[in-house]
Amino acid sequence: MPDGSGRFIQKGDTKKGITRRSHKVGDKTFNEETLPVESVTEYFEHFRLLEIDSTFYRLLLEKDGKATQNFHVLKSYRQHMKEGDLLLLKIPQVIIARKLRRGSGFVENELYLNPEIFMKQFYQPAVEILGSCLLGA
Repeated sequence: MPDGSGRFIQKGDTKKGITRRSHKVGDKTFNEETLPVESVTEYFEHFRLLEIDSTFYRLLLEKDGKATQNFHVLKSYRQHMKEGDLLLLKIPQVIIARKLRRGSGFVENELYLNPEIFMKQFYQPAVEILGSCLLGA
């Protein structure tokens, strides 16, 4: 449940399953805490829609049809969702960004707005995994 600080707290043992990472940006350090996927069950007791940002960084399938980490993450989420729960997915940058960051600069994205990649490597697998739980399906 929300704890008043904008964070989401699990019922029961709030420490169980939380992963923590430290990040440094410039001269500042911040800590990231991630709840386990199964906590989505409690989230949907309070909210109807959850946006998944991680899909921005990776397609759901590789060119050869092999499932990516994002594919498996969405399958895990779906196992803990019921009908009426909705996920909103960010479209991967490889599809919607005109330029992609490579090293210290940007390069033209040759796959920009490629409908075949969008359908085969993102949208169709998302619908296969999430069905009616995918907002916009």
